[in-house]
Amino acid sequence: MTDSSARAICSRWAEKGDRVESGDTVATIEAMKMEAGITTAIAGTVSRTAINSQ
Repeated sequence: MTDSSARAICSRWAEKGDRVESGDTVATIEAMKMEAGITTAIAGTVSRTAINSQ
């Protein structure tokens, strides 16, 4: 998943190796003082997390 908007990662709930279920929140982003959860589409094991700041 990529996003070119000006947003900040508030918190990350899943790390490499964690087991997640469909619909789990794995991170929270903030933009313009509003927070939004990033959820999983499928169940599985997190293979990596990559957060790039530009």
